[in-house]
Amino acid sequence: MKKLIIILTLILGANIVSAQRLHLESGVSVNNFEYKNSNGVRLQNLKAVSGSYLGFGYSQELFTEKLLLKLDFNYSTYGSIGSDPDYGNFIEWDLSYAGIAIGFDLVALTFKKIELKAKGGASAARLIRGYQIINNVVTGLNGNEDFKGTLITPFVGLGLSYPVMDNLDFYIQFISGKSMDILDSREILKIESNTLSFGVMINLSRERREKHVGITNEQK
Repeated sequence: MKKLIIILTLILGANIVSAQRLHLESGVSVNNFEYKNSNGVRLQNLKAVSGSYLGFGYSQELFTEKLLLKLDFNYSTYGSIGSDPDYGNFIEWDLSYAGIAIGFDLVALTFKKIELKAKGGASAARLIRGYQIINNVVTGLNGNEDFKGTLITPFVGLGLSYPVMDNLDFYIQFISGKSMDILDSREILKIESNTLSFGVMINLSRERREKHVGITNEQK
């Protein structure tokens, strides 16, 4: 998965100057952790908390206008709180990740000017800030061996977009994902996230096509 994301990023990066659409999005997420100890016992009473999301990127048409290949650069915060009644422990995580995401947008349905899009892909991110609290003891996680790896998260979602200007679209989207194991140990920690975000997309290809049509008409 990591190699695939790197390869696709290099391919898209080589074409960034000819990007057909640029976008900026921001939103909130509800996320929770799935934790299992070294004996495979799952901590049952972890509670979801809210986080934030910010992303920007670009996209290219792939074979047809209805299918877009997207590259995003993003920043996300995650967290979870809970307790272990067997040992009387209180646990809290607060993590911030920055990374990239490769995905696809497929126009599944069009009603007048509104487009319903199916979304899917995967992201790769690295920890930039984080801490863990166990019984009021705070432990910084930057540089921690268990959190040095890359957070890989497959995701799916749905979105609605509407053109508010000739080359400017407004959209709303809901994305759901669950990461692969974060920890480099016998313990298992995965992040489940559900993100609602709003964004704007500048359609450069639409502007170019209009200019091309205008030049062609003038020549005629």
